[in-house]
Amino acid sequence: MKIFAYFTAFFCFASLGLVACTQGPASILHKTGSSVEQRISASDQCTIASYREIPQVMVSETTPGYSSPATTTCNTTDGNTTCETVDGLDVGPSITTFDENRDLRQRYVDRCLISKGYQRIVKPICKTTAESAAARVAEQNQPPADQIQCVRR
Repeated sequence: MKIFAYFTAFFCFASLGLVACTQGPASILHKTGSSVEQRISASDQCTIASYREIPQVMVSETTPGYSSPATTTCNTTDGNTTCETVDGLDVGPSITTFDENRDLRQRYVDRCLISKGYQRIVKPICKTTAESAAARVAEQNQPPADQIQCVRR
């Protein structure tokens, strides 16, 4: 169970357009006859290889800040002056840092997994206890993709 949770979490956080970690369908790694441990191992091997082949290139982008001064408006009526001041606004700059090679590395991982005989398939999340129990059994020794009805969260 813990291994599957790790496996699911890894792919839920991977930058794949097909992944949905909530209610929608989920993308899973599939190879008929593979075990959870084999899928995790293949994924880890491909991920490690991707970092060897495609190093991180950390890029920082700066968004400039914004400043507007306080304003004071005064009115005089019948010799009485009243003033109202509206505070100014200062928004500091922000810096965002990201790995420019992240998408390229993910494509490398995907190709690596394909070369090992794996594919990504999309299946709905199991809704009933019976479906979840069947999916749990299928996780240990994956049946052909068309026999997988749903996946556990």
